[in-house]
Amino acid sequence: MSEPTLEKEIPCPSDAPLASLALTALAVAGLTACGSDTPAEFDNRPAAPADATVAPAVDDDGDKGATPTDDKTRPADDTPPVPVDTTPVGPEDALHTITYDLPGADERAEATVTVGLHSLRQEGEVLALQLSFTPEFRGDGDYSIYEMHDRNSITTVLNDRKNLKQYTVLGSGGGSRGWQTDTGPLNPAAKSGQTLMYWAYFAAPEDDIDTISVGVGQVEFTDVVIER
Repeated sequence: MSEPTLEKEIPCPSDAPLASLALTALAVAGLTACGSDTPAEFDNRPAAPADATVAPAVDDDGDKGATPTDDKTRPADDTPPVPVDTTPVGPEDALHTITYDLPGADERAEATVTVGLHSLRQEGEVLALQLSFTPEFRGDGDYSIYEMHDRNSITTVLNDRKNLKQYTVLGSGGGSRGWQTDTGPLNPAAKSGQTLMYWAYFAAPEDDIDTISVGVGQVEFTDVVIER
């Protein structure tokens, strides 16, 4: 009679170091768990720390989800300023124009001067006048406002004929030119077709009027509307 064969039971390595068990589990695929017929499953993803925070959502273009304070909704600090309009002003931009023959010029040059009245605007207690002077002639050369008035500094006045009053440039008199553009002999000159600008300031009218006449040199603009 043969002796019964005893199956030797292999004890579960429960006392094995955890580190060795983990390494063995990763190295051997399909390893059977001790005392179980179901294959053991292992989660190789590292656990997130307890204080971990969720990253913001990412759009398809790779940018983080926009918030009211994102750069997408905030103008850049280096946004260029709006360019200033530096378009030259000429008689075509004036409200009124008067043309006269340029004094002292050669008749063959057919020289003329166009005076443009661009604005007469009340600013508080003063009236601001803006004029332009544009010579037109054949040939080369240039003319200053002084030369356009037969070599004289121009005299500009406001005439209120209804109330028999005349207003001169503020601060003028006694040799002073006052609050106006200098039109003496040493000032800029314009070639044919170029424009020179002129400004002058007067006291606001004492009477309730809407129009006034502007005398400048040898010409006069009548019934000019006062802008308010």
